[in-house]
Amino acid sequence: MRSSLVIAATLLVTAMVPPVAAQPYPTRPIQFVIPFATGGPTDTAIRVIQPQLAASLGVPVVLVNKPGGGGAVGMDGVAKAAPTATRWPPPCARR
Repeated sequence: MRSSLVIAATLLVTAMVPPVAAQPYPTRPIQFVIPFATGGPTDTAIRVIQPQLAASLGVPVVLVNKPGGGGAVGMDGVAKAAPTATRWPPPCARR
């Protein structure tokens, strides 16, 4: 009897909570950092994918080449970016 009352109370409280919707993400253009020179195989592959990525996300994807140091210069720029910046690779890829 007591467990039935607890279940009924839980269902009642759950039914009274309004539905919650997540905010759309991303809402700003994404800067995709390519840590290698323009025209290389990495750059070419990402430029092929970029239109479909922008269409899927619904926001512009801006490709930014930062060559040097075997990719270290580009990744250093991502690591030192403002926390609110919408950049790729994401912060979890930082060293």
